[in-house]
Amino acid sequence: MFIDGLDEGEDELFCTPVQPMNLYDRKTPDVIIKNLFSGRILSKAIKIVTSRPNSFLKLCPECRPKFSVRILGLSDKSRETFCRQLCGNNETYLKVKEKRDANPELRNLCHIPMYCKMITELLKQKSAMDSTHKVRLTSVFVQTFGRYFRETNSQGGFGDLNALKALTKLAFEGVKRNTFTFEATDLSDLNKTTSSTFFRSEVDSQCSLKAILLEGDKKFFFVHLLWQEFFAAVYLNFFTTDQEFDAVAARLTENRWNTVTKFSFGLQNKDTNGKLKRIFPEFNTNISQTKLSTFKQLISTPLDIGNSRPQFFWAFEADDVVFVQEAATLLPPEIVVTSSDPITTTSVLTYVLSNITTAKKQIWMERSIRPFKFHGEVFKMLMEVANSNGHKVSLYQD
Repeated sequence: MFIDGLDEGEDELFCTPVQPMNLYDRKTPDVIIKNLFSGRILSKAIKIVTSRPNSFLKLCPECRPKFSVRILGLSDKSRETFCRQLCGNNETYLKVKEKRDANPELRNLCHIPMYCKMITELLKQKSAMDSTHKVRLTSVFVQTFGRYFRETNSQGGFGDLNALKALTKLAFEGVKRNTFTFEATDLSDLNKTTSSTFFRSEVDSQCSLKAILLEGDKKFFFVHLLWQEFFAAVYLNFFTTDQEFDAVAARLTENRWNTVTKFSFGLQNKDTNGKLKRIFPEFNTNISQTKLSTFKQLISTPLDIGNSRPQFFWAFEADDVVFVQEAATLLPPEIVVTSSDPITTTSVLTYVLSNITTAKKQIWMERSIRPFKFHGEVFKMLMEVANSNGHKVSLYQD
């Protein structure tokens, strides 16, 4: 049995105790799922579940599988092969690789094929960009969308600001209702070019010898959940009224909204915001003081999500000194960096540390970490932070 996208459900429902049921009882989906996972029904069936890590970790203990695998996507070799193919020649590949390697956050994301393609194409265009220039994920999405907008508009494609508002509102309402599939009527305000670019259908029509072999009511979904979350963030930041924003503000720290929130901070990055403004010159990309006040409060709110600190990613995306200072209030006096920490987590931690000078931190490196084993670029960044800002980096002795 395959259960795909557990993270698209309600976390709160999956973390509660199992309500026993029989196989043919009429129950809500979360009750059925938990009874399947716990083995109360169909105990001999093999269950394969896909989920983003945080939602999986919130499953109640009785439902957690005994065996789990973290899918890392493209292997290093496959990623480099894919990147070379996208670059077309070795000279371009080496330039792209240099810029990508200087951005550990982006390099680590390239294990996902969609990210790898978007990032490689972007860095190919940035021929004059200094290899040390930091590129944020939100900027990648904005520039990819900008390229699509220019290409389709030259052919009379996307339309105007109203089309953007319709697309982003659909994405936002979907996230708000935990809806990720849409009816054809939901797409009625979008033109054909936009619909075919950002949506895929579950049921398609195939014709052979003028005979329709398969036809049915179609369900549509964004080509990738991340595009829906990106467009939802655009609507949240720039199109919602303060009242609409306040209605969902309390949910922005929930796991379901984490990526939307990260994009929302990224859209406040001055460089990224300026790029969006150039795509739509008539677009008001200013954010109200009410929203800014809420974002400032969010980034300094402690969240219990394992060892990760999503606020650091938010601060990194925004690249704003005020947000960095607010996120830094969550740092304890002593910080332990372990070999199991993702490169991206350590990298954004280094970014936060590099922007605070008043509160000096003691950074402990796990004993198993050595410069030649730990990721060289991130280790170098940590040492540079220690030397320039007065933080101290030492091996963890316990």
